[in-house]
Amino acid sequence: MFLIINIDMKLILISTFLGISQYLNAQEVVSSGGDFHKTPSGSVSYTIGEPVIETYTNSSNVLTQGFNQTKLTVTEVSTLNNLNIEVSAYPNPTQEFVIIKTSSFVDLNYEVFDSKGRIIIMNDINESETSIKFNTVSTGIYFIKLFKYDKEIKTFKIEKQ
Repeated sequence: MFLIINIDMKLILISTFLGISQYLNAQEVVSSGGDFHKTPSGSVSYTIGEPVIETYTNSSNVLTQGFNQTKLTVTEVSTLNNLNIEVSAYPNPTQEFVIIKTSSFVDLNYEVFDSKGRIIIMNDINESETSIKFNTVSTGIYFIKLFKYDKEIKTFKIEKQ
């Protein structure tokens, strides 16, 4: 009888320990997006923001657990039409500066935003080529918004290396 109780107690203790350890080691995901879809033939749940864990394939399916978004490079976010102004920003990516080249610089100004939406640089554009110094900002993604008569006319996404 003592042997049976001892084995049962060990099983209870091991089960309890495994249950608690699974709870303590569970991964928590703080993500920016995701969704769940269900059809009669199956379902899929995804979360954007997780690191890649592993990829499984067979003859008809590919399953990537975790983050499975390809690298996207966006250089122009938006443009306001009908202003007859040509504007470009280069080099992108950059390490030290970005040149804003424009066909007209009358009443133009710019603001540089960090990835949290904070304005870190702002100034007027007074020539057809304006240099914006990026050597003092951290590595990351920045947005340069150009304004004419206080209306946003173009936004560039710039990568600082």
